[in-house]
Amino acid sequence: MNPMNKITTVLILGLLVLAGTGVRVLNLDRASFWVDEVNTVFTAKSLNETGVDTLPSGAIYGRARIYTAIVAASFKLFGVSEFSARMPSVLFGVLSILLAYGLVRIWFDPKTALFTAFFMAFSHFEVGWSRTARMYTLLQFITLWLSVCYIKGFRENHVQDPNKKFFDSISIPWLVIFLVTLGVTTLHIHTIATMLIPGFGLYMLIRAGILLFGTEGRSRWMNPYTVVLVGGGILGGLLIVALPSLRVQVVESFNYTPTWASGVAYAAKKTALLEFLMSPWRMPITVFAFLGSFQLITRKHISGWLPASLFFVPFILLTLVFTHRVEAYLFFVYPYFLMIAAFGLSNWLDSEYEKSPFIKWIGARGNRFLILGMVLFMFVLFPWFRITLKIPKQPDGITNMAVTPEEWRGASQTVFSQKQSDDLIITSLPQVALYYGLTSNYGLNQVNLEQAESKGLVNKKGQRFDLYAGAPCVESLEDLQSIIADHPSGWLLISDFHFTHPQYTSDAVRNYIEETFAPPQMTPQGTVRLYHWTDGGLN
Repeated sequence: MNPMNKITTVLILGLLVLAGTGVRVLNLDRASFWVDEVNTVFTAKSLNETGVDTLPSGAIYGRARIYTAIVAASFKLFGVSEFSARMPSVLFGVLSILLAYGLVRIWFDPKTALFTAFFMAFSHFEVGWSRTARMYTLLQFITLWLSVCYIKGFRENHVQDPNKKFFDSISIPWLVIFLVTLGVTTLHIHTIATMLIPGFGLYMLIRAGILLFGTEGRSRWMNPYTVVLVGGGILGGLLIVALPSLRVQVVESFNYTPTWASGVAYAAKKTALLEFLMSPWRMPITVFAFLGSFQLITRKHISGWLPASLFFVPFILLTLVFTHRVEAYLFFVYPYFLMIAAFGLSNWLDSEYEKSPFIKWIGARGNRFLILGMVLFMFVLFPWFRITLKIPKQPDGITNMAVTPEEWRGASQTVFSQKQSDDLIITSLPQVALYYGLTSNYGLNQVNLEQAESKGLVNKKGQRFDLYAGAPCVESLEDLQSIIADHPSGWLLISDFHFTHPQYTSDAVRNYIEETFAPPQMTPQGTVRLYHWTDGGLN
């Protein structure tokens, strides 16, 4: 690139990062906390106050401790709020744009890198998770960082050079950084990071196969890929044999189905993640991704097979091996999908630049601007881009294309303005209500009850209690009827999602509520139901 092109590239990248930051930060505090965000918030507050990531129930949370510590640091800087809790996700979401851009420059070319930055900046899947106080953007950033460590660790241009010694082809320090980072990520951010191991392994197997069948001499057999694959296989086998607990954990991780997923139809569908990628909301990205995947093979673009392996291996494992399929679990490798789509778009544009009849009329330079303008207009026509621009403007209770927050802040304010001091409070999400100042006397959530039963969570009164907020669980329809009968006035706050899904609210309990109470007051978007009884009067 000449200096002007470099300046232009930096300017375009800077504008993309600025725009990507804008759609992530604007109105960041508008939506109420989603349930899992509240768990992060309480444990981060506890970390600052006690040094331990404790939930309001007194239980140790233990999940994503590195992310919790980062949120705790944000609280120290900015105070506790929706904005400060979500800012770390914004930060890692923006940094991922830059890291993805840098990787694509190495694997592909600068133009494809800019398209990748554009996709990363405006993908509503990326933006949505960047506006949510959970560990997923940190996990994604570290996943991209592991790709950097791999590139630094395996000097692929030296592998086939007969003048280079074996250790000239690898960097031990970078491989150590890779292994340590992967281990820490698995233990303290998310165990799903282990899916990267077969992804990197497949790419190294391909590289080893190319050397085996395409070269002569020592490097045919004695090369970093073969050594790492064989050594890693032996070490992994020894660990499985020597550590039965590890073997059990691996087996359970593939067979475990969370209680919340057991009754969710889409989580059980083998095609759930494929349908997610092929959704009209992700067009035309998916079209270009299929085109780019085809071109990676037909053009033998071997360096591009690494991002392809890192996306498709976890995708296949999540689809065919795991018992439940959740889009969020695909997020950590989603940038590789966008890289492949950017590769397909870039190649398609190149062919249009060269063959378009407009060149004869307006010249090659004018033709490029015309075609690029048509492509950008295409993205405006498809919902992919327009949805992203609307995310910061959405009211509380509307999905950000990653999660759908429920309007617990507004529901809590309504109860505070109307409740009497002795009113009983029953909620379906006690921890979220607690954050917004509403202490629940009981929790009505079948999943929380089953979790309490499996973990043996029983308070001094012999009541099973919610792991997160410590509220006693409503254990049956009879229990609910007895509780309401013993209290002349009170409130029942239950999210519409929990009310309408039988794994959270049994049919018997739902029918009782509908038959016993007057029609509920609903929050503006209908995400939380507020039932009220007073002076012992029921419907």
